[in-house]
Amino acid sequence: MSKQLRHKQMQLHQGVIALRGYSDRLLTQSIPAAKLGHNSILVFSGRGTNYYGLYPITYIVQVGEFAAYSADFGNGGISPIESHNIDAKIDDGMPETGTVVATSPYQMPQPPGAGGTVSIAQLIGAGAPSFAATSTLNKCVVSSSGDGYADMPTDAYNLIPSTGGNDNSCALAIRFQ
Repeated sequence: MSKQLRHKQMQLHQGVIALRGYSDRLLTQSIPAAKLGHNSILVFSGRGTNYYGLYPITYIVQVGEFAAYSADFGNGGISPIESHNIDAKIDDGMPETGTVVATSPYQMPQPPGAGGTVSIAQLIGAGAPSFAATSTLNKCVVSSSGDGYADMPTDAYNLIPSTGGNDNSCALAIRFQ
C-alpha cells in the first residue's frame, strides 16, 4: 500500500471500507477519467462478458469481495443525447439492445441479476436506466413497454433537450468486442 493511500482517511462501518478523501489525482490513477463530463471509465464483467462502463465515480468502497463506488449525484452521468450519439456511432442507437446498453449512473455494477432481472442492464450486473413513458426530466429512457420497466428493444433515449435530453441521467455499459 502506498504511503499516500495509508494517510487517507479509512472508515470501517458495518463491514464496508470506504476510501474517502481520495483526491481526484489519486482516484484517476486507479480509475481513469473519461473526457465526457465528470465520469470515469471502469471495467466490469456480467454473464461471462466484459464491459467498459462510463460512470460518475467520486470514491471507491469495498463491500466484502466486491469493489463499489459512490456516484457524483447531480454532476455525473451522461446526458441521454450524448448516450444516444455514442450508442448510434458504435452500435444501433437503442438503449436496451446490442453492444452499448444504457444503465443507471447511480447504481454500481454488481453480480448479474442482483439488482433485478427485468432490464438488459440488470442482467449484466448494472443498474436499470431511469425511464418514463414520455420525455421527462432526469429520465434516460423513454420506455414503450408501459409495464414500469425500461426493458424493451423499442425503448429510445430521451432526446428532447427541454425535457431531460440534456441532463446527466444516463451511464453506459459497452461490451468488449
